Amino acid sequence: MFRERVREIFGPDADVYVRGPVENPDEFGKRPRPQVLWIRLSAGERDYWVAFPRGRIERDPTSALLAWTIAGLGIAALATFFIVWRLNRPLADLARAADRLGGGAESTTWKRKWGPPKCAP
Repeated sequence: MFRERVREIFGPDADVYVRGPVENPDEFGKRPRPQVLWIRLSAGERDYWVAFPRGRIERDPTSALLAWTIAGLGIAALATFFIVWRLNRPLADLARAADRLGGGAESTTWKRKWGPPKCAP
C-alpha cells in the first residue's frame, strides 16, 4: 500500500527499499546503524535515492499527545487558580468591610478621604 502511494505521487519508476538495522557494531566501536527507508526517484535519465530514518517516520504520537494533554491541563489549572485568586481577594475585602459596617463600625475611608461630615445639628 505504501509503495503504491509513493508510485502515485512520484511516478511509476519510484521504488521503496528498507535497509534493516545492523545489530553488530564494527571493530571500531561505532554504533549500530538504524533502519532507513530508501526511495528511488527518477528524474530524466538519472535516478536519485532519498533516505529517511525509520525513527522519524514511525513515531508513536500517543506519548506526545499524552504529554501535551498533561501540560495543557497543568497550564489551565494554574491560570484558573490565578484568576480566582485575583478575583476573590477584592471580594473578600469587600465582605469584611460589609461585616464591619453591619456590626456598627464607622467607615474609616470616609474620614480619611473627606473628613467628618459638615452638617452637624
